[in-house]
Amino acid sequence: MISKNKKLKRNQQFKNSGELKSKDVWDKLGILAQIISGILLAAFGLYITWSIGKNQADLTKQISNSQRESAQSISNSQNETQARLEESRRKSTEEINKSQIDATTNNLLAQTNTQQKIADAQTKTSSAIADAQTSTSKAIADAQTKTSKDVADAQIKSQEVTQQLDNDTKYGQIAGGYLERLTASTTKTNERVALLDLLDVPLPPKFSIPIAIRLTRPLQMKAEICNGGEVKQLNELDIRGQNATISQSVKSLLQRLRLKDTKLMEQYSQSNSLLEAGVAQDISGKRSPVLFRVSEIDDYADVYVNDIKVDTYTFANDSGWVDITDMIIPDKRNVIFVIVRNGPYESTGTRLQIQAGAEQSDRMVTRKDWTVEGEAFWIATPINVDKFGKTVLLWDEIRSLGSPGVIHACDKEFIASTN
Repeated sequence: MISKNKKLKRNQQFKNSGELKSKDVWDKLGILAQIISGILLAAFGLYITWSIGKNQADLTKQISNSQRESAQSISNSQNETQARLEESRRKSTEEINKSQIDATTNNLLAQTNTQQKIADAQTKTSSAIADAQTSTSKAIADAQTKTSKDVADAQIKSQEVTQQLDNDTKYGQIAGGYLERLTASTTKTNERVALLDLLDVPLPPKFSIPIAIRLTRPLQMKAEICNGGEVKQLNELDIRGQNATISQSVKSLLQRLRLKDTKLMEQYSQSNSLLEAGVAQDISGKRSPVLFRVSEIDDYADVYVNDIKVDTYTFANDSGWVDITDMIIPDKRNVIFVIVRNGPYESTGTRLQIQAGAEQSDRMVTRKDWTVEGEAFWIATPINVDKFGKTVLLWDEIRSLGSPGVIHACDKEFIASTN
């Protein structure tokens, strides 16, 4: 047991001795490392100092070299600039000298050209003056010739105008004589027909057409309602016969005149006068407008076309010519219907005129019975229109309406002439 403890003790001592030796080694190594570090730091510091000094020396050298090069460059640039200025002065002097020489040469050439141009212009002007004198002489001669011709033409035209005026005066006098005889109340129907048949012989269309158109206007047919509602007509059949005969003669005359002067008839067909235009259109084979007119109204006149009311016209007013062409139906029997109404005063009446080209009628109706207020009578005028628009006025019809308040006897002339 004792041996064992000794062994343990001996081992412990040996162990401690080894540890002491190891610690001395490390302490020596630490001191050596510090010495080496100091030597390295000193060497590094010396190197840094040497490097900075070397760089400063190199920089000083570079600056010195750069200054020498800049001075040389400036000197070279100044030399080059001076050389360029000298070259520029030399070239400028040469160009100025050349410009002066060119200007002198050009002036000489210009003077020479100007003298040539002046000479050419003088020659040309002399030639132009000669040509102008020749042209003027020719123009004067032509003008004199033309003036002589114009004077002759004007004289001829003046003579023609004078002759035309003389003819117009002569034809106007002839036309006036014919118109007076044709419209005279004493001229009989057969005499009017004979005058119409010869009208286009002494008179040209310019004078005969307006007379013929005027003679298409019919004689007025008169009717009176009296004796409490009787309708009396004045020479009804005789007037209708005269109107039919004259109308036929006028239409034949206008047809002949249309063939003689188609252009003049066409001008009449475009007249602003609806009456003249309607007759000319009818004679030319065109559809003419259908017109009516109510006047001498006492007291009211209600106008209907094919049962459609056109308007109401009142006392002392005139409807003027009213165009109802659009209300007329082709290839059908149409009717213009007028109802005359009385006011609070005695008697009533109206005048109804219808024109469809050369077809015309003129009807005057009066009622002398003092009727009560309201409808007094009506007038119905049938109008036949074929599919081509050709219009024919048929005989009208008159009927009394209402009861009279006071009955008036019929005028003697109506009683004696009633057909």
